[in-house]
Amino acid sequence: MKIGKEFNHTKLAYKFDELATGTQERLIEDYQENNEDFNDWGSYDIIYQLEEGLKEKGFYDVNICYTGFHSQGDGAMFEYSGIDLDKFLNDEQKKEFDILLKYNDSIRLICKKEGNYCHEYSINKDEELEEYYIIFESEEEQKKANEQFETFIEVLEEWRVKKCKEIYKSIEEEADCFKSEDYTISRLNDELYSKLGVVSEDDINKSEGSLRIEFDLSIIGKSNEEITAIECELLKRFGETDSMTIYDCDKSKLIKEWKFYSLTKEDINFIQHL
Repeated sequence: MKIGKEFNHTKLAYKFDELATGTQERLIEDYQENNEDFNDWGSYDIIYQLEEGLKEKGFYDVNICYTGFHSQGDGAMFEYSGIDLDKFLNDEQKKEFDILLKYNDSIRLICKKEGNYCHEYSINKDEELEEYYIIFESEEEQKKANEQFETFIEVLEEWRVKKCKEIYKSIEEEADCFKSEDYTISRLNDELYSKLGVVSEDDINKSEGSLRIEFDLSIIGKSNEEITAIECELLKRFGETDSMTIYDCDKSKLIKEWKFYSLTKEDINFIQHL
């Protein structure tokens, strides 16, 4: 069966690495200047990891707060509603604070954010050895418990300040990764672009993972049966597609036209060899 076929395919969209160098540089600069990925969603993973680490250290109801990264007053702190000393203290410290460990459940250690700034000192703490809940074995034990508590508060504060600075550094380093050229290019590679390098919703079929190709196919046959035979093959491979049937009165021939999008090289070869 000899059927005439007319093909016309036009590339409407391009991958990032197919664009001109100048266009690539402009897109990179624009993306880095307006990139809010870290603030919008990128910070979730690093904050989650840091909070989980604090929970493993014995802190309850942890909530990390931060602002960043280049203004006075920027920093990080973490809120908590209590501390499990058995998890927080190392083996040597457990010997030093043995009486406190004994009355772990009667120690109130709360830290909340305070003020407009966010850093290691923008806090409000509530720390108390709740002696009215404790029945000490002796006055000497009570005295030692209070002495250990005062020392522990100093140890805790030194550790907390250092940890806040570490947390801020970790968050800042992660944010810098989201501003890097490698990250920017990886994000730009996820998109398709018009010939001028400007992202266009009209030109891009984002539901497809390949280049969008507009491929016009016209089949000219002497009978409807001939066209139907070709149509069946196309339906098997592509399913339903946009099409239109035309009857050319001058040539007394049926013409059916299809439009295809996001075709692979294999798809095009298939159509051309029908």
